[in-house]
Amino acid sequence: MIPIVNNTSNIYFFIYFFLIGLCIGSFLNVVIIRNLSNESIIFPPSKCPKCLNKLKWYHNIPIFSYILLRGKCAFCHEKISIQYPIIEFLNAAFYGFLFLKYGLSLNLIFYFIFTSLFIVIFMTDIKEKVIFTIHTYILAILGLFYNFFNNNLLDSIFGAIAGFLFLEVLTFIIYKIVKKRAFGEGDSYVLMSLGTIFGFKSLFNIIILSFALQVITLLPQFLTGLIKKKEYSLILLLSIFTISTILSHFYPNNIINIVVLFLSGILSSYKLLKMTKINNDIKQFPFAPSLILGGLIYYFTTFFFLG
Repeated sequence: MIPIVNNTSNIYFFIYFFLIGLCIGSFLNVVIIRNLSNESIIFPPSKCPKCLNKLKWYHNIPIFSYILLRGKCAFCHEKISIQYPIIEFLNAAFYGFLFLKYGLSLNLIFYFIFTSLFIVIFMTDIKEKVIFTIHTYILAILGLFYNFFNNNLLDSIFGAIAGFLFLEVLTFIIYKIVKKRAFGEGDSYVLMSLGTIFGFKSLFNIIILSFALQVITLLPQFLTGLIKKKEYSLILLLSIFTISTILSHFYPNNIINIVVLFLSGILSSYKLLKMTKINNDIKQFPFAPSLILGGLIYYFTTFFFLG
């Protein structure tokens, strides 16, 4: 790592990487939109999707152009999606804070690429329920290189295998019971890449956090359905499982909580599968966003603030 000489230079470098993050965030928007529309990410130049007029360079300044244009196309005045400035800002913020963690180092470059690809996968799955496996392959390969340079290659390999097999086996079991696939194949590749990056030792916590996030996301709709069906025992079990999940992150070695987490998870899954088999109402929801958020939350809480 190149030493940072004082706090003033830290501020300059933070601003520098923040601006770099804004520019790359603008490119990420292009990758997201054009991958979904099956277009080249290089040609043709940027254009308005409504009126198809080619944008000028000053229409593409991250965040600032959106503000100056008041969120509208300069030509046809069609509204520009708020996605553009949000992605640009998020990527920039990640780049700035990752610099504070790693300084000028090789690890910094790896995490720049990791977070940018996480954003792309998150957005394509949210928008169209599509995960491009090439993105997960890049993450996995870079994860192996990252852990090789950090003397953690074996843990990375086991994490990749365990991550992929976990969701595939779980999907297979659920399919045998209810005859429908609960998770997309792309989700397995995302968990594989997360296992490659964060390693086998971190995988359990990431999975638990991801399922908890998925439950929270779907909770209002899900609870309404359970109340209508008077499944109060399942609501209780899921409440216990959620509380135990949160506690397991802060107290990972508490045996009582691990047992409660395991039993409530098994019983909840059994009742859910039984109820689903009877009503045949299982739906496939995007799970990759929860996986990515689970990985990022685990990373930032465990390594950034505590590490």
